[in-house]
Amino acid sequence: RYNEWNAKETDITKLYNTEILQKKEYQKKLDLLKQDKCPTCGTSFHSDDFEAMRNSLQEKIDNCDENIKSWSQTIKQISDTKQQFLQGFQQVQTNLNKIAQKRNELVIEAKSIQNAASKTSEYKSIQKIILSSIIIKEQLKLIKIQLVF
Repeated sequence: RYNEWNAKETDITKLYNTEILQKKEYQKKLDLLKQDKCPTCGTSFHSDDFEAMRNSLQEKIDNCDENIKSWSQTIKQISDTKQQFLQGFQQVQTNLNKIAQKRNELVIEAKSIQNAASKTSEYKSIQKIILSSIIIKEQLKLIKIQLVF
């Protein structure tokens, strides 16, 4: 999900940056119009058509401002959500590290118990009995195989 949020943030950031560039272009044209100059060629003019063009450009700039504000808020929300995901990941990683540490402690404790038990004569006797039992079972298997043939 983090990658999805990252992709969304990238897409919104592209739109945001495009809108800023578009606004600058509109502002440049509007600045020329405010100087009574054509936004394309910079020639001076005085007519109603150019006033309508000026109003249209101002409207487009206002629209860009609204979009920039909206996308800026969306980018902030996505960034906050990504941060929450990262914090969650860090918490999971911390817990996994604690579990691994506890596991290692238990393994060390189990080995210590095993070592202590292996040093007792009772343990050694049991080990010998088990080993003898395994050897006898193997010998019985061999005898059964020989009897079958």
